Amino acid sequence: MYYLCEIEDDNDIIKIALPKGKIIGISDKVVKSTKTCDFALHKNKLYPILTHADLKNPKFKFFLIFKDFAFGITRLIKETKNTPIEIIKNELYTGLIKDKEEYFIYNIEKLKPAQKVRYLDKNDNNEFDEEKFNYVVVDKKYAIAINNISTILLSKEIVKYPTEKFIGFVDYKKIIPVKQIKEGKYVIITNDIAYQCGDIQTANGKVLEGEDEKVLESNIGKFPILE
Repeated sequence: MYYLCEIEDDNDIIKIALPKGKIIGISDKVVKSTKTCDFALHKNKLYPILTHADLKNPKFKFFLIFKDFAFGITRLIKETKNTPIEIIKNELYTGLIKDKEEYFIYNIEKLKPAQKVRYLDKNDNNEFDEEKFNYVVVDKKYAIAINNISTILLSKEIVKYPTEKFIGFVDYKKIIPVKQIKEGKYVIITNDIAYQCGDIQTANGKVLEGEDEKVLESNIGKFPILE
């Protein structure tokens, strides 16, 4: 089964289909970042917002939540059991579904962070209120400011090269060393260092400054801040 979706992009409407079986939820909550990409909030976890690789100025109202990312769309039309027509040797599309209109099955291996996005409320006329979360808590041990996060990758992107302080590195616009908090499936990328972890939660609170470290006193506990 597939979800039939639309994405408004400038004066164009892109009609795509996405596999329902790989979608674990839907969200309309966005957490904005000053870095590479924004995040969708779903069940107290942040998912980097990715989308169609060929958009210029998309308008998002909803986010379809996959295991490791959120896919931004303007509207969800319906679900369908229609059998797709296979498309041969196309990078962006793997098939075509004919309903009342034609929807191309998007290849979710070909995604990019959403840029120049307009976020809309449910009435299509106002921006979302930003969620009041300013930190993520990593493996219930440390806090990282959301504005310091460039993106979140999967651990398979780590190139293993153990040293005294690091387990390896990732190649994200430059070579960034990776520290391991926990042997988990995520890598949080900041400007100069990355952190491998298994659990990411959102939090808000105030920063307490000590002699040697800063601590986030949040709604879910106190955590040293990684900077």
